[in-house]
Amino acid sequence: MKKLLVCSIILISAITFSKDLSAQCSPDTTIKSSGIYPAALSNAKESVPYTQIIQFYINRDTLVTYLGQQILANIDSIKITGVKGMPNGFGYVCHNATCAAPGGKTGCATITGTAASGAAGNYPLTVYYQVFARAVFGGFPISQTISDSNMAYTLLVENATGLNIVSGDLGFDVYPNPSFEQTTILLNSNTELSKVELFSLDGKETDVIVEYKSNMIATIKTNTLIKGLYLVKIYTTDGRWAFKKLQVD
Repeated sequence: MKKLLVCSIILISAITFSKDLSAQCSPDTTIKSSGIYPAALSNAKESVPYTQIIQFYINRDTLVTYLGQQILANIDSIKITGVKGMPNGFGYVCHNATCAAPGGKTGCATITGTAASGAAGNYPLTVYYQVFARAVFGGFPISQTISDSNMAYTLLVENATGLNIVSGDLGFDVYPNPSFEQTTILLNSNTELSKVELFSLDGKETDVIVEYKSNMIATIKTNTLIKGLYLVKIYTTDGRWAFKKLQVD
C-alpha cells in the first residue's frame, strides 16, 4: 500500500523552515490534478534575492492495491517534515503553520533566499514528508502514516557574471560555445567520463545524441535543438560531477 500511495503523489519543494509569515502564499484553488506546480523551479542567481511559489495537490480518494486487491484509500493529508540540499541562506514558509494540505485541497510554499557570491551550482533537493491515509479492507478500517522522501526539484544557481558555470570539483571544456551543429566535451581532470547529459534550463533532460570518443572526450549533436541556453552535466567513473552552460545558436 505504501508504494502505491507514494507513487500517486509527486511531492513538494524547498528548503530550511522560515518563520517569515509575510512570505506566506495563497493556495491556487483551481488546481484539481495531483502533482506539484510549476514543473521546475526558476533559476536563482548569485547575490540576487530569489522568490518562488510552489503549489501542490493530491486527490482525496486514491485507488491502491492492498494484499493483492484494489481498494479505495482516503488521503487525510500530506505534511512536509523537512528538506535538505538548498544553498545557505535559503528558506521556505508554507501557507499554514503545519506545512500540511488535506486531500482534495491545494497547499503551497514560498521559497526565498539570496545565494552568496561563489554559490553557483546545481542543488538537488530532497523533500521529507508524511502521508496520512485511511481505507477499508474486508470490512475493517485501515489507517496508515507513510514517512518517505522524494527529489522533486533541482535548483540552479547561476553565476552572477558569466555564461560558464562550473559546479563540483572537475575541470572540463565545452567547445564551440555557442554551438551550431556539434559540441565537444573535453575532460581536463585525472579521471574518466562516465556519462554526459544535456538539460534545458527548466530541468528537463534533452534527447540528444552523445558520442563517446575516448575516456576523456565526448560530442553532443546540437543541430536538432531549439536555440537557447542549456546545461551540460558530466559524471565521472570516480563518482564526481560538474556542469557548464551551453549556448545553442
